[in-house]
Amino acid sequence: QQNPALAGYQVKLYRNQGGIIRVRLNSLLNNGMLGALLAAVVLYFFLRQFRLTLIIAMAIPLCLLISTTMMFFADESLNTQTILGLVICVGLLVDNSVVVAENIQRHYMDGLSRRDACLKGVGEIGLAVTTATLTTVIVFLPSLLIDGEMRFMLYRLALPVVSALLASLGIALVFIPLCVYITLPPATTAPRRLAKPGRAVIDTCLAFRANTKKCLAFLYENTFARFNQWYNRALGHFLKRRIDLAFILIVLLSVTYFYGFKQVDFSGSREEQIEEFHMSFRFPDQYTLEDRDAYFGTVENIVETNKVEFGISSYSIRYSKHSGEFEGNFSPSRSSQIPRGEVVEKLYSLFPEVPGLRVYYSGQDRGEERNDRRSVYYVRLVGDDPQLLESVGEDLKPAFESLPGVVSLEDKDSDDAPNELALVVDRELASSIGVSPDAIVGVVSTALRGRSLPKFNSNGRQIPVRMRFSEEDRAELDDLNNFLVRTDDGRYSSIGSVTKPTMLKSETYIRRNNKKVSYTIGMKLKAGEERSARRAIENARRNIDLPEGVSFSEIKMTFNDGEITSSLVAMALSIVFIYMLIAFLFESMLMPLTIVLTIPLAAIGAVWAHYFTGTSMDEMSIIGGILLIGVVVNNGIVLVDYINRLRHTGMRRAEALLLATRHRFRPIVMTALTTIFGMIPLTLASSSELGMSFKSFGYMIIGGMTSATLFTLLAVPIFYTLIDDARQALQNTLASVLDRSPKPSLAKE
Repeated sequence: QQNPALAGYQVKLYRNQGGIIRVRLNSLLNNGMLGALLAAVVLYFFLRQFRLTLIIAMAIPLCLLISTTMMFFADESLNTQTILGLVICVGLLVDNSVVVAENIQRHYMDGLSRRDACLKGVGEIGLAVTTATLTTVIVFLPSLLIDGEMRFMLYRLALPVVSALLASLGIALVFIPLCVYITLPPATTAPRRLAKPGRAVIDTCLAFRANTKKCLAFLYENTFARFNQWYNRALGHFLKRRIDLAFILIVLLSVTYFYGFKQVDFSGSREEQIEEFHMSFRFPDQYTLEDRDAYFGTVENIVETNKVEFGISSYSIRYSKHSGEFEGNFSPSRSSQIPRGEVVEKLYSLFPEVPGLRVYYSGQDRGEERNDRRSVYYVRLVGDDPQLLESVGEDLKPAFESLPGVVSLEDKDSDDAPNELALVVDRELASSIGVSPDAIVGVVSTALRGRSLPKFNSNGRQIPVRMRFSEEDRAELDDLNNFLVRTDDGRYSSIGSVTKPTMLKSETYIRRNNKKVSYTIGMKLKAGEERSARRAIENARRNIDLPEGVSFSEIKMTFNDGEITSSLVAMALSIVFIYMLIAFLFESMLMPLTIVLTIPLAAIGAVWAHYFTGTSMDEMSIIGGILLIGVVVNNGIVLVDYINRLRHTGMRRAEALLLATRHRFRPIVMTALTTIFGMIPLTLASSSELGMSFKSFGYMIIGGMTSATLFTLLAVPIFYTLIDDARQALQNTLASVLDRSPKPSLAKE
């Protein structure tokens, strides 16, 4: 505005993404704080001690503070990905503290002094908690082998998650025992005497706390305490009928894979909040530039009238002789009740109807042809003749567009390009009089585009020379027909005598796949009806009779092949690393199988959570699955470690299994619920709040943790007995082969 050269111009802000980013970061932080609050509520429900709950809950901000400090020294910024990593681990940060504090409290309730309870509680559980934490940390190591966008995301998630979990381990082993020691009352504590005015207030607060504890105790005794009793009875039954449980688990896994997993859609792109939308207009050939200008003037008036109602902050319109583009941007503080995905449809319904006008519209994603994009479905025709493919494709478009659930066709291969004048050579006539098609091409090219001649030298300068027909000799089609072309016998013939002028559509490009010419039809699907629309399209495909030489071709419906392969390799390496860590803890190569076998059980809940909610799996699901592998084994590690400790005291195996399950029920359920409740706000948050949806990630963690927790208390003890029997049989076999007496094993039945 201060530059005189720009006098008369106005500068307006077209789009500012700063507000959008600020809203997303605040939403992530709010969801993280809400998740931490829910985790604290779960802790208080189980512990029913305010001071102990507060001590454990304090581990969350302490760990996050340490994690952000590590990010500072690693020169990492607070962005959407790193904050997401902090939010993800909110529910995981209290797991170690819960196990340690619960073990200390149990020993204290058994009659040990505060000091002995703290020392014994931490000593018993320290190595198991350390191993459990390292299993979660180590899953990120092979994940960094992934290439592409997923590697970028995992790298940004790994630093906050790993540093926070390691901080939680240190806090659980040092800070929590100290605080529990301070807060636990000594064995003999004289009641404090207060003055009468203060005593009344304290008595009221104590009465309220006592009543609250009674209510929570009543709820616990009638819910989780009964579950604990039921689990012990069920475990006692399955210890006698181990094959029954194995059969049930095999059936569940089979149904999950062969039915549930097959029904879940896969999306190679994350479900993101639409911030902008595009509309492409293809006008009939007879539409002039003035007609287009008048049409878009009407469109502009309609958009201006409904801008506030639709929550559109800015828009732009561009058009040429052959096409037009409309691009709209949503406001960051949009308060419209109309969903963003429906705005384009409603806006298009207000535009004036023009015979022959085609409108294609889509969201921000204009990626490659992949049928793993949930809102768009592609059908590909392949053959050898481009004209035949285009003709068949144009004939099929109305049929596909009329299918239920199909909103519109996506602008892909068939742009209505401008017409061009083509000279079709009559090859038989041209051959009979000795006219070569190459000669015709040369004459037309020289006449219209010209031909370069040798440069002209003048006073030491080289002047380029180009020859072509004069303007008046090439202005009309009749002039072109009168061009003369030399025949083989030296005579001349007019071009018009051997060619026929024809108006054809100009080809923008020819797409080839697997050495075949291809033609792709893209269909935008209606939100919420994607699955039924896909089925309708597939049924229509099967009932279409294509001409000879044309066929349908499959378009990939999975993630990027390289990324999904790398992800599977990373998951496999994570399991191997976890196996090695557990083998180090238990000093056994067979016993880790007891815990590793629980990983497929987590897949049961993860798959069915996606199935029943109708959520597609995407990149965030893979990240959630990698993290889930390291989380679900934690409870099994703590449980098996406690079983081994009981057996080392001389307890029989069956008694050790039942006692360990009964004692570890509460900490296992507590850690699972804190993780699940910590993920609920992030899972339920809409993509309009966060800019992208984390539903698939949340359902992967919540579903996997639910099924893993339900089966851990039954499956792990049964797997333990089977592997323990196999180990004992192997020892006996080796002893008989080597003619040695077997080493004494842990107490058995």
